[in-house]
Amino acid sequence: MKKIITLRVNNILLFIVLLNCIACNEEKKETINNDIPTLSKIINLPVVPNSAIWEVNSKSNADGFVPGPTDYQLYCILDYDSTQIQKLMQVLKNRDDLSKAKFLNKKFIKKWYPTSVEEQFYSDGNYLKLKSKVYQGQPFYKGAYHNGFFFVTYDHKVFVYLYTM
Repeated sequence: MKKIITLRVNNILLFIVLLNCIACNEEKKETINNDIPTLSKIINLPVVPNSAIWEVNSKSNADGFVPGPTDYQLYCILDYDSTQIQKLMQVLKNRDDLSKAKFLNKKFIKKWYPTSVEEQFYSDGNYLKLKSKVYQGQPFYKGAYHNGFFFVTYDHKVFVYLYTM
């Protein structure tokens, strides 16, 4: 009888530990921001935009099955005028189009994306793909954000997605 009680208590404790591990691995949402000076501390802005809207999501793995650092994802839309976009496009000369290689989760589109950005995504089975040319995010890399991509829309908006690993 004592073994059965001990076994049940151990199972309950194991269940609680597993629930905590799952909760620690869930994505934590940050608020949407439009502060360009703060954004410029996080990523490189080769040309300062007229406006920006961005969100940083974090995913902690500190207490997961394989403990590790917190990972971050930055979703950003930069708004430029025609002169600014020309300056930015000079930085992009001789870059490869990566659009054929990008397969994104259908949850990738955020409610706050403007229409011109949303229109660049299309469904391909279980994934999203991109219509526009997609470039490696190197012009925007800074600090731990050294992975990702960006694309430019017809109305001079630049969508930037960067993440840490």
